[in-house]
Amino acid sequence: MSINQAIVSQVLGDVKNGQLRRCLDMGFSANDLLMMKKPEFVNVLFNTTINWCSINVNQDVLQRLLIQCAGAVKEVLLIDRMLKLDASSKMICEVFGLSQREAAFRRSILGLKKRQGRWTELTEEQENELWRYWLTLIEKYQFDVNDERDLAKSCMWLAEERSLTMAQTWQAIRKWVQDGLHQ
Repeated sequence: MSINQAIVSQVLGDVKNGQLRRCLDMGFSANDLLMMKKPEFVNVLFNTTINWCSINVNQDVLQRLLIQCAGAVKEVLLIDRMLKLDASSKMICEVFGLSQREAAFRRSILGLKKRQGRWTELTEEQENELWRYWLTLIEKYQFDVNDERDLAKSCMWLAEERSLTMAQTWQAIRKWVQDGLHQ
């Protein structure tokens, strides 16, 4: 499809849906739009080999949108990774603002089993070892304990390194931060 054909299709769709402002913003006049109501004019514009329009890309806006999209993709991958590490729906809600229903839906899409009940609590020995390791992580990677996403990242490290669930490690980390044991 040529650029001419794409623009004609867009304009016809916009006019049909009452989006006249969009057509005017593209550079069409009210008279142009009136003439495009006639099939013979549309046919000429659609089938001509002469480019009567061009595309102007706003690089600043495009780059901001691409960066924003890349961030959204990273966030989806992070959420999926956390769910695979048995993060609780409550944790996903606290860190990313997703509802528990959305977290459950993502879990089902990933083919993860629905878990019922509470996670087993860490033993005192496990918690002490985990705490010491967590302190080295937050220092080494400069995690901000006041940032939920940084806490979630440190929680992932702990869960993966110690073969625990994120739900278990999250509960412990939240308690340590609350008690000021990160200093």
